[in-house]
Amino acid sequence: MQGTVTVTEAARLLGVSRSKIWNLLREGALTARSNPLDRRQRLIEIEAIEALRQQGRGASPPTARNSALRLVGIVSEPSLQSADFEGTMERHWRPA
Repeated sequence: MQGTVTVTEAARLLGVSRSKIWNLLREGALTARSNPLDRRQRLIEIEAIEALRQQGRGASPPTARNSALRLVGIVSEPSLQSADFEGTMERHWRPA
């Protein structure tokens, strides 16, 4: 692949947020240049994005904690704390 992409397109390609791309630019892990047609826009080389993907710097794989479904609702028992409820759900509910 050859060419350049915008920050938004780079984020989509790596599976991360735009702010993560800006952080990578600030850290020096990526470099960007100004778009000659729109000086506000930054262009990133696709080769640099592919190199980051090879290093595993893209989206992190989901963990068991953040990939499990979360129960959301209203409980009318004032003595039940949300942490207790979540702990009970984690102990008794297993993902399929």
